[in-house]
Formats: sequence, structure tokens, C-alpha cells
Amino acid sequence: MSIKSILKKTIGAERLSNMKGQVFHIACKAKLGTKALEIDNQYLEEKKLIEFPKYHTFRGYYDLNYLSADKTKFLVHRLPINANNNKDTSCEIGYIDMMTGDFRKVAETHAWCWQQGSRLRWHPVEHNCIIFNDADQDGYCAKIVDVDSGKCVQKIPSPLYDVTPDFGYGLTLNYSRLQRLRPGYGYNFFDDATKNESAPQNDGIWQINLNNNSKKLLFSLGELAQKVDSPEKYIHYLNHISVSPDGKNFFFFHIYKEKDSKNWKTVLYLSDINGENLKSLEETDRVSHYCWCNNDEIMVTCRKENGEEYYCLFNLKSGVKTIIDNQDLSTDGHPNRIGQTAWYLTDTYPLKYSCQKIKMFNLSEKYVVTVASFYHDYRLRGEKRCDLHPSITPDGRLVSVDTTFQNGRRSVALMNIKMECN
Repeated sequence: MSIKSILKKTIGAERLSNMKGQVFHIACKAKLGTKALEIDNQYLEEKKLIEFPKYHTFRGYYDLNYLSADKTKFLVHRLPINANNNKDTSCEIGYIDMMTGDFRKVAETHAWCWQQGSRLRWHPVEHNCIIFNDADQDGYCAKIVDVDSGKCVQKIPSPLYDVTPDFGYGLTLNYSRLQRLRPGYGYNFFDDATKNESAPQNDGIWQINLNNNSKKLLFSLGELAQKVDSPEKYIHYLNHISVSPDGKNFFFFHIYKEKDSKNWKTVLYLSDINGENLKSLEETDRVSHYCWCNNDEIMVTCRKENGEEYYCLFNLKSGVKTIIDNQDLSTDGHPNRIGQTAWYLTDTYPLKYSCQKIKMFNLSEKYVVTVASFYHDYRLRGEKRCDLHPSITPDGRLVSVDTTFQNGRRSVALMNIKMECN
């Protein structure tokens, strides 16, 4: 029996893990000193740090915009510092006043997770309203709330993953199944009714008509599983539904793995918003993260079977895949386009001394520069890990990240982009 196994048996796996995290944290902080946060002032300037004692404060996933149209309010989630999961703890939904820095609570939700929050966002049409997922006696739902009055103006009897820009349609999936198979990305307020099925026929990608709340199954997991192999060979689930800027198409990840295996495989699919013209874009290499470059092109990070990682572009009309040949983009990250320019921004997972980097790059010039570094607190890992998940406002001027660089809790850093991107 190894020393690690003996220690786990003697003091317990969780306690051993916490001790390891504490030791690693102390060692990294000693090495970094005052350099837990570094920003290259040639490219970025620190605008605001959103943090509150006794709370984790965070946005959610990087594919959403959290700044109001009039740039006066910034959406955040707030959780007690000892929170564990959505079943035990409700999460505050609110916004930061960009002038005063004050937090105003608007609502609470029991449908939240550490990586994607409640899919909190501004309503694309009603600019004084927000959308987020919640859980009530009837199941998961989505709520539209006026931020001034705190009044719920509409309840949608299904959670939402993404919506069209005209708010005509929403797309969703089984959040309990997602949480069970990919902890940190879904919700477990309700048990997964499909837990005994490897690829259920009556579950998958759903379209919600937001005018009348009617619900239609576009693609079942059973149907998608048959395209891979015998449906019973793997366990199947879905993640990362993303609607195109014009609302006509969407892509999603079909993920599958063998039972009790930590390794998974993916298929990246593209469809129109009504579930027609389904097209497989990537079946060989495992897709990880994504962004829309425009209505006809997406950027995706991939991982080969041998462990090599890379960024690539997919032309959605031709299906042509182009690998971005740049050694500075050889580790996974969360890419985003900076406004309507040729510039992109991405991040890294923790590297030396547990530091996460933010990088900017220009595709036409194959130019990559590291513009910021944030210490990642190793004591917060597993579901509670905090990826930077950099998001950019539509005008391409403000970058926001979730971070644990200080005080052992999540906070939100806002930075202005200083350089002129063309």
C-alpha cells in the first residue's frame, strides 16, 4: 500500500486533500509575494475589484455579457463563504452599481452551480430585466425579473441555457443529468430522473417557444447515441449550447464516456434553431471551449488523443476546419472575440505557482501577448475551482474575470482594454 493510500485511510481523503491544498497555497503565495495579481498596463488597466467579506462573488460562464446596456449595472451572484451546493444554499442574484460599487440584491435562486452560475444574463429585448434559472415546487424554471422593482414579470416553466437575440426561442437540457455527469455545470436541487438510462429517448436538446412556453424535443440522447455506437456502450449527456449572434443557428456538445471512466469523448454539432440540418463539425478530437467569431465561423479549443491541445476555426457554411498554428495557443482556454475586431482574448488554467494567464492575440498577425496573471487559490478546487472565464462587453472595451487571487474567496475583476484593437 502506498503512503498516499495509508494517509487517506488514516486521516480521510477529504482531510488529506484539504491539507494538501493548504500546503500548496502557502508555498505558492510565499513564492509570489505581492505578485498574486499582475496586469500589463500597456494593454489593460484595472477598473474595479468586486468583492465582499464573507461572500463568494462571481459572474458565471464566459459566453454571457453581465454589463447593462447603459453600462451602469454589472450582474453578479453572491454566496456565503461556506456554501457547497445549490441543494443546501440559495444564491443571491443582483448587480453592482458601477458608480458606487454597492451591491443591490434583486432575487435568490436554488438553481446555481460553481462554473456557470444560474445562466444569469440581461434580457436581450427588455433592457431593465434579467433572466436566470431557479427551482420551485414544480421543478426547474427560468425567471425574468425587473431589476428596479425586483418583481418577477415572467416565469418560464423550464430552465434556459441560451436564448435567441429576439427572445423568440430558448434552448435547454437536463440540468440534473448534467450535474450528475459533469459536476459543477448543472444543478442537483432535483434528482436526475434519467440516472438509470445511458441514452434516454425522451431527453436531450429542447426548444422552448418563449411566446407561449411550448416545449419541443429537437434531438434526443438516444438518437445522438446511435450515431456514435450502440446506445448502451456509453453514458451520454449534453453541454455548451450556444446560439449564433443572429439567432438562426446553434451548436452544442454531445459528450459520452464509458461507465466509471474519467475519460470522455465529444461530438460538436451544428443545427438551425428549429432542429433541422444537423451537422457534425468535429468527431475525432475532443472539443472543450468555444466562441462565435461571427454568424458563419466559430473558434474552438480541442484536445488530441495524445494530449496535444490547440485552437481552431470552423467555417460553418463549408465545414472546413483550420487549425491555428501558434505555439502560444497550445494549452486549453476560454476564447472570446474583442468586439468586431481581429483580436481575441483567452485564458489558461493554473500554470507555474498556480497562476492563470490572460492572453490577447490577433489571428491575422499570429501575435500572442500575455496581458495579466492571477493567482488561483489551490484550496478551492474540484467543483469549487475558479477558472478566469474572461468575458468581454459587446463594445470590446471591458474585460471581466472571476478570480480567487486573494482572501480565499471568489471576487470579480473588471479591466478596461487600453489598446486600440482593429
